[in-house]
Amino acid sequence: MALWVLVVWTGVQLVIHRGHKPVEALISGLFCAVFCTVWFLVRRRRDGRAVGTEPDAVPSLDRRIQKEDVPEDPAEREFMRLLIEPRANQLRRSGRWGLPLVVAMTVLLAVLFFILGSWVAGSCAIAGGAALFVFALWNRRRLGGRFARMEERLADVRRPPRGSAA
Repeated sequence: MALWVLVVWTGVQLVIHRGHKPVEALISGLFCAVFCTVWFLVRRRRDGRAVGTEPDAVPSLDRRIQKEDVPEDPAEREFMRLLIEPRANQLRRSGRWGLPLVVAMTVLLAVLFFILGSWVAGSCAIAGGAALFVFALWNRRRLGGRFARMEERLADVRRPPRGSAA
């Protein structure tokens, strides 16, 4: 992930500055890559502590959630349930303010560019904001559906089969 951040950030900086200041673009890209790496490591440690597992096990649980694969081990299923539950709640909570914030920031930025007389930048801000909004909405629906399906599958596995003498 850090390598992607470094490449994309440096590329965007080079495009913005039209190829000038390549050293500054690389330094800012390195700073962003280090920041993202530290952020992901802290999140992994926090998630591991929250579900009661090692931080190194969190990425494998995340991959299994992405593939919608329910583990056979009851302990892993419980860890997965404990990992999905707060993420699904966070996704629901952020939907109330996240998408309207994207729209508000896009409109404000476009209006600022239009006031300053830069019609091209204002139009680019609207197009970029619309693309970001559509991507965020699509990603939110995709993740929400995945979390709901995984919660349902994990609940089905916990229930005893009908007609069993348990």
